[in-house]
Amino acid sequence: MTEDSSNNVFRVKGVVCSGTGKGRKHLSKKIYKKEIKKYFGFEPFAGTLNIKVSKSLYNMILERTKKEGTLLAKKSKEHGNVLALPCQIGSVKSLILFPERSIHKDVIEIAAPVELRKKLKLKDGDQVDVLI
Repeated sequence: MTEDSSNNVFRVKGVVCSGTGKGRKHLSKKIYKKEIKKYFGFEPFAGTLNIKVSKSLYNMILERTKKEGTLLAKKSKEHGNVLALPCQIGSVKSLILFPERSIHKDVIEIAAPVELRKKLKLKDGDQVDVLI
């Protein structure tokens, strides 16, 4: 992660990878759609773009998200807590999501108003930059 000190923007480099499909399931739920629309002004595409990063970088992003992120949909029987942090990938304003129940320790999940794979013509193995 590199920092542009002029405006406190961090550039994260990672590699696109396939996920488990749980992002699609969760972002299809009304509660998450409603919360993202409320706090960030867009309805998310039902699915996330997964970006593999180093474990140390993952932990740095998670800590920043804990400090600066927004809590979506407080925990209930149907869903767990999710922290969201604004970011940008390509020209698309997006969110990094950290679900409380995530199995990942080196993959960040990106939600956006569009299907990022199609919009940015991405496939597994492509290197991407995420601006936080």
